[in-house]
Amino acid sequence: MVDQVQILSALKAAIEKYRWSHYVFAEYDIAMRRVHYSEAMCCFLTLWLVDQLTKWISEKEYRLQAQLKISFIQDDNIRKEFEVRRSSKYSTAKAWLEDHDSEARYDIIEGGVILGRDPTCDFHISDATVSSIHCMIQYAGSRYVITDFDSRNGIRINDRKMAGTAPLDDGDVITIGHKKFRFRIAAVRILG
Repeated sequence: MVDQVQILSALKAAIEKYRWSHYVFAEYDIAMRRVHYSEAMCCFLTLWLVDQLTKWISEKEYRLQAQLKISFIQDDNIRKEFEVRRSSKYSTAKAWLEDHDSEARYDIIEGGVILGRDPTCDFHISDATVSSIHCMIQYAGSRYVITDFDSRNGIRINDRKMAGTAPLDDGDVITIGHKKFRFRIAAVRILG
């Protein structure tokens, strides 16, 4: 049977892998070939893991993207006893950024997100070529837009320099300083 301390260590490693500077992805699945725990034990273990991780995240001075959520799932295809994965089960984001280097996903929350070098930004980018408060991505009217806050080095969309506010389309590559992100929009299926 998998030890709870092993799971806690794997979750910490996953948080370190998927974080963006001090910004932490909050939803994880613990996949097992066979879930060894009863439903009650899974519930208890989940509460314990969330409590331990919340304290650890606070000590590290990381910022959670949302409330921490952990689920146990069965996956007969894994080779190890268990593995920790980012979860998409709880995500309600309609748009997100994919980090070009790490392939981590950062949800665009309702009301928009501020990107910049300042640690108080929603998405903190540790790069000297990025302004303290560089830009904002938000849903405006009928589409997502990016607004440059008169940053020193500007923004590039698909390798074209932009100024002011520009629309974003699914798949656009956004360059901010030395960082590249792919902008993604969830597919919407229209019935009727």
